[in-house]
Amino acid sequence: MSNKGNRKGATGPTYCFCSITGMFRRYEKELVGKYVSDPLGTRVWFMDYNFPKLVQLQFRGTKARAHKAIEHLRTDNPDESEYSYDRNRFSTLFWIPDIIAVPD
Repeated sequence: MSNKGNRKGATGPTYCFCSITGMFRRYEKELVGKYVSDPLGTRVWFMDYNFPKLVQLQFRGTKARAHKAIEHLRTDNPDESEYSYDRNRFSTLFWIPDIIAVPD
């Protein structure tokens, strides 16, 4: 008999819908340089260059190069018009630490 109905996983923070630059700045402030441990003790580090992969950032329809994208997003007024991303990954980005620490 399965007890899946009784298991309680991590509760995610609220969805985040903002600009790519706003999301990257929040990611840098809250996650970059920090790590989360899973229940088995494996550490997952968050680095700035992970951001484009985590949100599946694209530039002109192709995979964005992390270094160039980050450099561009750090400018004063970056033009985001040629960038796109996976909306599901983007909106749930800040759920990742809780899911790693307290998986189902």
